[in-house]
Amino acid sequence: TQSTWESLFHYVSMWCINCGCKGQPIVHHGTTLYCLAVSYALQRMDKLHFTIINIDHMRQKTQYLKTLRSWFRELNLTGIVVFYTKLIFIIIYGSKSDNREFIHRLKTVKIDRDSSGHSCKEKMSSIVYEGELDELPESEFLPQTNVIEFTKREEMEEYFKALHIHRYMRF
Repeated sequence: TQSTWESLFHYVSMWCINCGCKGQPIVHHGTTLYCLAVSYALQRMDKLHFTIINIDHMRQKTQYLKTLRSWFRELNLTGIVVFYTKLIFIIIYGSKSDNREFIHRLKTVKIDRDSSGHSCKEKMSSIVYEGELDELPESEFLPQTNVIEFTKREEMEEYFKALHIHRYMRF
């Protein structure tokens, strides 16, 4: 469950993004709030973009996920890896330039092993969708671990609905 502070931060963040206050003080019922973290994010990003990437396979799952988490941190992205049976999706949220850099790394850095056991780049991935967010995902659906494994298709579809990306998914 979310703490009161996380709920308040989420509420203020969404309000700041929607009104575009960019760090200006907000007076609400006599309380002055400052959108400093949101201001930084707004200055850094033109628009909040998201990208959905389909990954064909992961032979070395632990090392692959470790590398992805490292890239999420380095590029200031919110990244989610979703597994369902043989389907693997990477969903990233951030600035357009950081999303592009993530995709570039995915294609140019050796991240997995081929069937012969040699290091290889992710050449079999495909971009399912890339664009601006119409609606921000609800924070309780953004996982702390960055990895979610579903056993039922319905659960995965409901999760994509909560992230407001279900209309872009084809599987």
